[in-house]
Amino acid sequence: MEFDRKDPACIPEANALSAWICKPLWESFNAFMAEVYHAVPIYAFSKCSWEYGWNIKYKYKGKNLCTIYPYKGYFRVLLVISQREKLRFEQAMDTFCADIRQLYLETKESNGQRWLIVDVEDEDQRFHDVKRIIALRA
Repeated sequence: MEFDRKDPACIPEANALSAWICKPLWESFNAFMAEVYHAVPIYAFSKCSWEYGWNIKYKYKGKNLCTIYPYKGYFRVLLVISQREKLRFEQAMDTFCADIRQLYLETKESNGQRWLIVDVEDEDQRFHDVKRIIALRA
C-alpha cells in the first residue's frame, strides 16, 4: 500500500515513506538525525488546517529540533527560531545561503519566534543549512 499523508489510518512505515518521498536525501537526513542527535522519528497525525496530515518530529533531550512534512518527491522542514536562538542565528546569518537568509527576513516574528519552512529537494546549500540550524537549536 502506498503511503497517503492525508489518511490518518495509513500509519507511516520507514520503507514506504522513503519510497513515497523518492529521495535518497530523506534516508540521509534520517541517518544524520539518528547519528548526531540519537533522534528517533516520531510520527504524528495533525488535524491542523495549516498542514493537515502526517508529520515527523525529531527531539533531542526533550526538545523538538524540527518537524518534517513529507510530500511526494520532497520533504518540508519546519524550524522554529526561538528568542533564545535568535542572536546566534543572526550572528551566523551571513554564512547561510540566500534562500535561508531571505526566508528568515520575510518571516514575521510572533511571540518571539520565527517559524521557517524549508523545502528540501536536493543536497544543496539549503539542505546543509537546515542541518546547521538544527545544530544551533540543539
